[in-house]
Amino acid sequence: MPIMIKILFRGGLLSLNVKGPTGDLMNNTGNPWRIVGMIGSAGMEIIFLTIGGAWLGNKLDAVWGTKPFMLLAGVLLGLVFGFISSFFTIKAMTKE
Repeated sequence: MPIMIKILFRGGLLSLNVKGPTGDLMNNTGNPWRIVGMIGSAGMEIIFLTIGGAWLGNKLDAVWGTKPFMLLAGVLLGLVFGFISSFFTIKAMTKE
């Protein structure tokens, strides 16, 4: 069952009802900041690992003289590891 997000505006208040295969993502607290934190954490992992891979690839290009290849490999590996790390972070946070 896919995650369904239902956003309702009533009297200027934002009410989120987010349910997925593991149950209520907000842990029955009604706090939308938990979801914002989870998405922000996943995004930062992807960004930092991609930048780290690009930095390491650039350094390896300078040492080995393989100008664009290690940079591209570092970016791709950073993206892959970033998405894997984000998946496990979201999985762990939805179990709480």
